[in-house]
Parts: sequence; structure tokens; C-alpha cells
Amino acid sequence: MKKSIFSAAMLFSLVISAPLMAAASSVNPGTVIGHVSVIGAGTLDQAEQMLNNKARAMGGDAIHITSMGGKNKLFATAEVLKN
Repeated sequence: MKKSIFSAAMLFSLVISAPLMAAASSVNPGTVIGHVSVIGAGTLDQAEQMLNNKARAMGGDAIHITSMGGKNKLFATAEVLKN
């Protein structure tokens, strides 16, 4: 009886944790190789595009936006990631 309860508990924990471990291992943000910033963007999309352009010029594959703000002219900062 104890063995079957233990086996059921182990099986249950494996079923629950397997998708979580798969999700965690599939997310690879890359290595931070630098930071970029922009000032004077008119829209959020423009700010993101400007950050991406600077990151690509540095040899980065992706960005992680760390801050963005402003009113008429936006500013933004991001980490540059390399896979």
C-alpha cells in the first residue's frame, strides 16, 4: 500500500513538473553583450525600432527593453542580447 501511494505521488509530481521544466529550458534569452539607449522617438514602435537598429549594429540578436518613457518625445533603454 505504501509503495503504491509513493509511486502514485512520484508519477503525479513528474506529470506536473515536466511541462514546467520544458518551458524553462526552451527560454534562452541569450547573453547580455551591452546596452543601448535612444532619445527623441515619436512612438513606442519607433523607439523599439531605433533600439533594434543600434543593437544589430553592435552585433546583437535581440533586445530586452528595460525602460521607456516620455511624452512628446520618448526615451528608451535596452539590454543587447547575443544567442
